[in-house]
Amino acid sequence: MAKIRETPYFGVYSDGENFYTLNAVSGTSVYGEVLVREKDREYRRWNPMRSKLSAMLHKKLKNFAFQERTEVLYLGAASGTTVSHISDILTRGRIYAVEISRTPFVGLLKLAEVRKNIVPLLADASKTYTYSPVVQKVDVIYQDIAQKNQVEIFVEAAKECLRENGTGYLIIKAPAIDSTKKAGEVLKFCMTRIEENGLKICEKLTLEPFDADHGVLVIHK
Repeated sequence: MAKIRETPYFGVYSDGENFYTLNAVSGTSVYGEVLVREKDREYRRWNPMRSKLSAMLHKKLKNFAFQERTEVLYLGAASGTTVSHISDILTRGRIYAVEISRTPFVGLLKLAEVRKNIVPLLADASKTYTYSPVVQKVDVIYQDIAQKNQVEIFVEAAKECLRENGTGYLIIKAPAIDSTKKAGEVLKFCMTRIEENGLKICEKLTLEPFDADHGVLVIHK
C-alpha cells in the first residue's frame, strides 16, 4: 500500500486512493472501518459509501471548513459514523450531534463516552429551541436529514446557531423533497430557497456514484 500522506484538507490524509483521519481512540474502529498503522500513528479509513463527507472529498470538495478548534452542529447524526471522523479532526473543537431516533442515539452516546469532544443531543432538528440553548453559536452546520422540509430546517438552524461568516453543508436528499422530479431540478429549487433567505451558496456537488439522488450545497452566512 502507498504511504499515507497529508492532504490539503486539514486533518485528512490519503494514500492516493482512500482518505483517512488520525484515530483519536487508538485500536478502536467505530463502524468496522479499516485501521492502518504507520510508525507511531494509527489511521482510520474514511469510507465514502458510509460517509457523505468522505464522498464530498472524493468529489473534490473545494470548501472544507473543519479545523482544529471548529465548533460544529451536526443535524441528523445517527449513530455517529461521520461524526467520529470529524471528531478525529477537531482535536480542540466540539461537535453538537443532534439525533431524534433513540435507537441510533444509543450508539452516539457510546461514542461520546470515549470521544469527549462529542456532545450528543436527543432532539428534533426541526425544533431549534430543543437544542439551541446548549449549542448557542457554531462555526459549521452539517445537516443530513431526509425530510421534505430539510431546507427550512437548515435555514432556521442557520439563523439561530450559525455564526456570521460560518459555513453550512446541506445534504439534499432529492426524493424526500419531491420524488417526481430529477435530482438536478430539486437541487435548483433548494438553491433558490436558500438564497431567498439571505444565505450564499458557494459550492454545489452531486454525490454519484457514492449516493444516488443526493446533492450537497455548501453555504456561507
